[in-house]
Amino acid sequence: MSEAVFRLCNMVERVNSFHLSPSETCLDIPSAVLERTGEEDVVMLSKGHSAPAFYVTLHEMSLTTWEELLTFADIDGLPSHVARGLPFIEVSSGSPG
Repeated sequence: MSEAVFRLCNMVERVNSFHLSPSETCLDIPSAVLERTGEEDVVMLSKGHSAPAFYVTLHEMSLTTWEELLTFADIDGLPSHVARGLPFIEVSSGSPG
């Protein structure tokens, strides 16, 4: 099991594996895209239920802490869908599936 998959599973385990499958299917995509993103580029995360994969990618980029990952889906924690105010997020969008 890769470190990213381990982090993803641990992150969503405490919320009954909420959004685990949609995130697992695309876990490598956010990191591949964000590694190649320039300052003027815009990235759309159109799969709303893959937010946990995005958060793991932010962690791998040192833009969030392990403790923050563990706040996934908490009222005052990381939202279950990406929201404006997070790194790289200018617009909250994306279908749930």
